[in-house]
Amino acid sequence: MEVLLLGIFFWLILKLVGKRQQLTKAKRAYLTMVDDAAMGLADEQFAYEAGVESLPDLEGDGTFSFEVSLTRADNDDLESIYTYLDLKGLKRESLATVLKSERVGSASQVAVELSQAPLGIVGGESGQVLSSLLGNVGGQARCSGRLNRDKKGVFRYFLDIKAEAGGQGDATT
Repeated sequence: MEVLLLGIFFWLILKLVGKRQQLTKAKRAYLTMVDDAAMGLADEQFAYEAGVESLPDLEGDGTFSFEVSLTRADNDDLESIYTYLDLKGLKRESLATVLKSERVGSASQVAVELSQAPLGIVGGESGQVLSSLLGNVGGQARCSGRLNRDKKGVFRYFLDIKAEAGGQGDATT
């Protein structure tokens, strides 16, 4: 999961490099350029990863049933992350995801980030359940997540957390 966290950080670099290349030779050149550019940011990313690794880990059950509302995500960032995962053959891998409990008025919700990039929130009943779990571990934790894109190009992000009252979808298929 740690290796994937570093890989996901490349979303920032991918955003600067450009969109997905179609030819095999272009894909290799693209990934080489991303890897080279990321080396300049490696110290910052390693420090972030150390912080993530120090967070408590919420156990998953393999269902990825909590869906994140991607209200805080930049679509170009999601495209860059997805492109990187696709080119590396890692689309079905679990990604290290950071959860932070938040209060909005009298309601609780959970903010979700991936490799320093804000993704969105889990609100409603699911947010209350996750917020309660996070309250037991100091308000922040990490878990596994999965980024999907449907045939219409719409991104969806799911969390793998063993808890009752799951979200609005299932990313296991």
